[in-house]
Amino acid sequence: MIRRSWKIALLFLGCSVAAHAAIFSLTGKEEMAQVEGGAQATVAELGNSFADMAAGVMTPEAVETVQEVAEPVTQQADPAEQPPEPATQPPEPPVQQALAAPVEATPAPAQPDLAVPLASEPTSPLQATEAPQTAPPVTPQVQQPLPDEAATQVSRRPALRPKSVEAMAPKPKPAAKPAPRKPPPKGNAKTAAKAGTTDGQANAEAKAAANRRASEAAKAANAAASNYPGQVMARIARLRRPRTSSRGSATIAFTVAGNGGLTGARVSASSGSAQLDQAALDLVRRAGPFPPPPQGAQRSFSIRIKGR
Repeated sequence: MIRRSWKIALLFLGCSVAAHAAIFSLTGKEEMAQVEGGAQATVAELGNSFADMAAGVMTPEAVETVQEVAEPVTQQADPAEQPPEPATQPPEPPVQQALAAPVEATPAPAQPDLAVPLASEPTSPLQATEAPQTAPPVTPQVQQPLPDEAATQVSRRPALRPKSVEAMAPKPKPAAKPAPRKPPPKGNAKTAAKAGTTDGQANAEAKAAANRRASEAAKAANAAASNYPGQVMARIARLRRPRTSSRGSATIAFTVAGNGGLTGARVSASSGSAQLDQAALDLVRRAGPFPPPPQGAQRSFSIRIKGR
């Protein structure tokens, strides 16, 4: 009974140590998270000197020592699992869970995570302080109005010319004045009006007379042209008809030239008797020459001649 009680006591002692170690490792992990998230709070409590920041960096080393202590606890818990007593089996799961938790919660890259916020803290205020100092001065906006003022001052007061240049400069020639226009000669308006009316009336009368003469000449020409065929036929009718033994009529066609001469006389329709045809042709030829035909008058004729 004494040996069992001693073993049981030792087992419970080992379980309690393992439980405390697991709890301590869990609390150490929470402290690590607090260090990562609350680095500024530690700096505010300790100060802003370089020594305080170095002291804050040493905190991860204590976490690493806790991890090393947790490893022998697992070795002590291994012989406790060997006795087959039923009373010792229930406390084993919390020990394993407690031991497994720190192993998973203590990764190797925990140190660089702590160093990152500490290294970034001094750089962030420096950038924040430099930005407001460099932003306000804007040189181009201040310098732009200066050349405008200088230009206006120069344009208002031009540089004086030396006297030698003024003496050599040619004087501008005066612009030529336009020649004055001569006024139109004055005259008697009434006399000019009367002269204009008389001249206009004379011109109108002359034009009217010319038109009348032209129309009369046209009428006379038309009358002469229309009367010319009658004159030609009357000239032929004055001659006597030829005497022949044959009866019938022959048609003679002829043309009158511009001077009144006969051209192109021929028998266009025979009477059936050569003697009568020849006698009719000689009659027309004896009637010529005819009077000159007027302009526009007929010049080609045909006449029917019968024998007696």
